[in-house]
Amino acid sequence: PMLERAYAPGLGRRLVEVADEMRSLDDLVTAIAARELDAMRVRAGALDLSGFGALNRAVQAVAIRLFLSEQIGSLRRISRAHVEAIRALIFEGGPSDSIDLPGSWRAEREYNFLRMVNVREHKAENAAFSVAIVADGITIVEAAGFKFEASTIAAADAPMPDSLSVAMFDAAKIADAGLVARNFMRGDRIHPIGMRGTRKVHDVFVDRKLPKVSRDRFPVIMVGDAIAWLPGLARGDCALVSKATETALRVKASEIAG
Repeated sequence: PMLERAYAPGLGRRLVEVADEMRSLDDLVTAIAARELDAMRVRAGALDLSGFGALNRAVQAVAIRLFLSEQIGSLRRISRAHVEAIRALIFEGGPSDSIDLPGSWRAEREYNFLRMVNVREHKAENAAFSVAIVADGITIVEAAGFKFEASTIAAADAPMPDSLSVAMFDAAKIADAGLVARNFMRGDRIHPIGMRGTRKVHDVFVDRKLPKVSRDRFPVIMVGDAIAWLPGLARGDCALVSKATETALRVKASEIAG
């Protein structure tokens, strides 16, 4: 009232008008951000960031807040600093960088994608597993989200695999140990076909751009102590079919939908 009397008659009315205009602008920016957010969505709740840089800075901030709200469920502990940290992660972060957020949440950049991970739940979901793959039939490894279809056939009738999602094994060479699908472990190494020495499995994951969130539960196929196969990624130099092979085990790996 003092300001209106002494300096700006009608100030209260003008402030109300400005507030109405700001609410309208905020509604417009939110609507634009929601539309852009829908266009960026990909499978598993991640965002494709390829067009994010073309958005207005205000739209970027609102889009980040909307994404956080739907993933976390609340913005109660999220500050402007957190939003700006995610913007920096998007524009300046490396291909596998991340930042920690309140409530055990983590924003992870995976090359050109952004996803939210609840660290506590992720650790519980990715507990260690070890599952024997049956020689004839279907094996479901629920912890990995994979299905393995195996059949034993005469080596002479065995066609060469047409992708790394299919692997052939000399049945005699795995008769004792069998095939076992277990979780990835730090320090795992594989001896890829045609390569001298071994490679870190982690490096294979990085080269093939396997999302970080999927690595801990990715099925590593073992024959005894040797890594024989990373389904869809690499085949190890282990229990290979040769001219001397009489019986082959054919295994096809596929991810379980959903």
